[in-house]
Amino acid sequence: MPRENRLPARRVASILLAAASMAVWAMPARAETVSNTGTGGTDPGGAGTANATSTDASNTATATGGVGANGVNGTPPSGAGGPGADGGTAAATADTTTVIAGAVNEAATATGGAGGNGGTGGSPDGSGGAAGNGGSATATSEGSDSTANTVTITGTAQGGAGGTGGNPGGSSGIPNAGGNGGAATLGTISGSSTGGGNVNVTASVDGGSGGSGLSGGNGYPITVSNAITGTTSGAVTLSQQAFGGNAGGGDTASPGTAGAATSTLNISSTGSSSACTISSVASGGNGASSYNNNGTAG
Repeated sequence: MPRENRLPARRVASILLAAASMAVWAMPARAETVSNTGTGGTDPGGAGTANATSTDASNTATATGGVGANGVNGTPPSGAGGPGADGGTAAATADTTTVIAGAVNEAATATGGAGGNGGTGGSPDGSGGAAGNGGSATATSEGSDSTANTVTITGTAQGGAGGTGGNPGGSSGIPNAGGNGGAATLGTISGSSTGGGNVNVTASVDGGSGGSGLSGGNGYPITVSNAITGTTSGAVTLSQQAFGGNAGGGDTASPGTAGAATSTLNISSTGSSSACTISSVASGGNGASSYNNNGTAG
């Protein structure tokens, strides 16, 4: 009878183990998530920077500026309260640095730090300290694929809120003004597919709100114009949103001015897409009030 050709069991196990090892090492990383918050209680608040830039198909970056330090309280008799520090800046970037053969998901969120509160004046009539302004925020997000899979790109920037003006040391003292809201901007927000995949791109920009005080801080105004792009022969969905910051309330003087908002989205080409859905939204901030004055809406 002919003799069967069989590998020893130990050799078979060795080959299978080697093949499994090669398969594991061949698998690329598929996601990167980076979060960073700036140090709080400093002057100004610490910067928050998150950079999720890689060859991965999914990258998420979240950055938050640190809260500004509060002002020190005034020393009696009648010492003025110290000023609050500005909030820290924030910058978030989510970016796939190569064309992916599969679904892509990029998301960047940046939030500026809140301004510090003004210190309380020393008794009996020390003035309160001025509040710090909110920190600025910038978001950048982009990615591309070469297949019919979906590309999803999201960028969100939120300016930090202004701090609260310091209270006086007594009834005859003077409070101080609230801080202004921080700026919010976008870097590149873009998605594309060379393989006909659907491309969804969303961006939201929110101005920081003003803080309250003797007079209220101003909400930050937002203007966004053609800040997002999407290119594919498949379906494209673009959504761009702009929100002005709310006004801060006034104590005895005027409240702040709410931030106006403008969003413009004109599309001339999306790569001969099979369908295109576009949304452009703008909303001004809310007005505030004071004991003696009405606020102004955005």
